[in-house]
Formats: sequence, C-alpha cells, structure tokens
Amino acid sequence: MRSTFKVLFYVKKGSEKPNGNLPLMCRITVDGEIKQFSCKMDVPPRLWDVKNNRASGKSVEAQRINLAVDKIRVEVNRRYQELCRRTVMLPPPNSKTPISVSASSRKPC
Repeated sequence: MRSTFKVLFYVKKGSEKPNGNLPLMCRITVDGEIKQFSCKMDVPPRLWDVKNNRASGKSVEAQRINLAVDKIRVEVNRRYQELCRRTVMLPPPNSKTPISVSASSRKPC
C-alpha cells in the first residue's frame, strides 16, 4: 500500500505582526492526516511566493528565509524517511502478501 507525504510552507495571513510581517508556518500531511507548526520566523508579505512556497528575490532577507525553509524541509524529510525505515514487513501466516507492523502502526512508505 502506498503512503502519501507532503510538506507545505505558508504565511499565516490573519496574524499580522505590528511591523507588517506574517508568521511562517509549516504543514505536514501524511496519508491525509495534517499537522502544522510555526517555523518561529516572520516573513514580509511582499517577499512570499505562494506558488513556490519560498521567498522570492535575491535579497539577503529572501536568502535567509529560503535557507531556513530548506533546512526545515530537509529535517522533516529526514525524520519521515527514518520512520519509514523503522517499519517492519512481516508475512502473515498462510499468505504470501506481507503486512506492515510498526510501533506507531503506520502504513509502509
């Protein structure tokens, strides 16, 4: 069985800071289950590119934001792959199709 995994970065439009910046958020979706968290940084709305989930431009600020986004994305992907490797495949009795067994009873990746 196939597992779905998606990482999305977005700015939270309803929570504008006094300086006009918006908080940067991350949403992780695994098999339709959504978890989101704050990236603990603010982004000027003029820099955020919704389509690419990154800051646009080559300014120092845009590069700093994109570096942080890349680091978070790499870490989330690394953790997901680590969890997938922990999933153990065992054959059920009287069957040739393996089943998935893991501590969190997740589907194999």
